Amino acid sequence: MGDNGQRQQIIKTIHGRGYRFIADVEELPDGLTEKSHSSRKTIAVLAFSDLSPENDQEYFSDGISEELINLLNKIPQLKVISRTSSFSYKGKNKSIKEIAGDLGASHILEGSVRKSGNDLRITAQLIQASDSTPLWSETYRHTMDDIFKTQDVIAGSVTKHLKLTLFGELSKTTPTNPDAYTLYLQANHLHQKFTDEASKEAEDKVTQSIAIDPTYAPSWLLLSRIIFRATSYLYQKPFSDGLKSAEEAVRNALALDSNNARSYAQLSLINIMNWDFESSIFNINKAMELDSNDSEIVSIAAHNAMDLGRLDEAIELLSKAIRMDPYLAINYYNLGIVYSWLCRFEDALNAIDKYNRVSPDAALQHTTVSFILLRQGRCQDALAESEKEPHEFWKLYTQHCIFLALGQKRKADTLLKEFIRQYSQTHPTTLAYLYACRGEDDKAFTWLETAYAQRDPNLVMKMNYTYFRNLHHDPRWQAFVGKMGFPEGHWLLEQDIYREAPDHSSSIV
Repeated sequence: MGDNGQRQQIIKTIHGRGYRFIADVEELPDGLTEKSHSSRKTIAVLAFSDLSPENDQEYFSDGISEELINLLNKIPQLKVISRTSSFSYKGKNKSIKEIAGDLGASHILEGSVRKSGNDLRITAQLIQASDSTPLWSETYRHTMDDIFKTQDVIAGSVTKHLKLTLFGELSKTTPTNPDAYTLYLQANHLHQKFTDEASKEAEDKVTQSIAIDPTYAPSWLLLSRIIFRATSYLYQKPFSDGLKSAEEAVRNALALDSNNARSYAQLSLINIMNWDFESSIFNINKAMELDSNDSEIVSIAAHNAMDLGRLDEAIELLSKAIRMDPYLAINYYNLGIVYSWLCRFEDALNAIDKYNRVSPDAALQHTTVSFILLRQGRCQDALAESEKEPHEFWKLYTQHCIFLALGQKRKADTLLKEFIRQYSQTHPTTLAYLYACRGEDDKAFTWLETAYAQRDPNLVMKMNYTYFRNLHHDPRWQAFVGKMGFPEGHWLLEQDIYREAPDHSSSIV
């Protein structure tokens, strides 16, 4: 992905063939984790405990732990378990040996944070997992002004006691104003929750952080990620405005730190939403060159492969990302989506079930399950599931298709009219999809052309959706695919898929 086809050095491109993909994907155990067989030493940094007087500094103790993960992850000789996997043991009554066994870690770093006003007490302990022997421990009593130095000292001590040989200096934490850093950590903590309310509060916090210190690159990257999610997943912002703001923020981050792999990965996501496919491939390739061991970057590469219609490659990358980080919920969601595009509905339901287990409060699960159940012909189950969907956009969208499949066209028509009233100006691709569902091909193409004229960011991904297969028999569809400018390897460019008999069933999703 991103190579010239002759030298595929980062990610091997395997041309997607849509619903013809039949290869099995290695399943994870029920516990979701997979033990490491790497010869490198492997460390899990557990979420530091919040011992503050009011027990209200979880965002801070989590932030310290995450910064240590980021620092240690830059050491090539050390494999670092991801944040989501390590933090999944927070509050669970498991021994160090059990946690290390689950995660395949040879060492555990744990600790605690006590913050009272400007005063800090941080305790850290490095443990050898095989026999629970402490290799090193230290308590630091400082003020917030010394927080970055303290993080660097802890990372250096871990490196020393693991007897790692470094080639060059250990990476240092990027310092900032203590108040700006506090707001940044609060915003990051909220961002992890993936809800409407938390997203809005997170954006407010990180904006305040940037106002205090506009030279702190991590805050700009976080702002971009918050806005991007609010725009493309939570639909809190108009696409054009949201994507413009997200791109400005991540470019500010790169101007301040041109070697941050996650910033390039973030920019690649925005590139795709802006239909700039070549730039997206370049930037995700750059991210992988800088840090191919970051599970988050592999996850973004998988997302890009989805959008670019390389569905078998997407499954390969998602499976790799899940092995690297079994507790990053979005990977299970995306895997379920790809399986649904491939009409592998039981696999899709299993993936979404894991998504729900890992992150019970995360968005879109009810809508996704509803559509999969509908595709299986389980219309009443789909309707019951759709009633749990809290977001009005998704509920209207889903229930329109369900009532149509149930033969209740009058109800479906009412929902379609309401959807048009609220969302026709901002979601032309979705309207095209709904008309394809209804078998009203001319109206579907009218809205596809509207989406194309408006450069609707949703169009790139949603062209993979299976209701659009109702249009595959129409010569207008192949002409439309051709003018999208998709790069080589997109399954919709494969001519043999159009030799399949069209399916006009009102129950496909």
